[in-house]
Amino acid sequence: MFNEVILSGRLGKLEHLQLRGDPETDNCKCYFDVASSYYSKTTEEQYTDWIQCKAWGNLAKRFVNNARKGMLIEVKGRLKNETL
Repeated sequence: MFNEVILSGRLGKLEHLQLRGDPETDNCKCYFDVASSYYSKTTEEQYTDWIQCKAWGNLAKRFVNNARKGMLIEVKGRLKNETL
């Protein structure tokens, strides 16, 4: 697989973390934000990139039940650019 991404960071605010769809048939999804921070070598300042992620099905149900703001998480998936 060529389009594989592993992202690690802290889970952001949980206002968008809602299960959408039908959880009974596993036809559901959830959105969440992951913060990835880094330091600039030239200015020595910290910068944060917020990446919006989406989980589907049974994984989405487990994630919504167990996720807490500030948790260190690792996401493995594919990168896709979407307009919401």
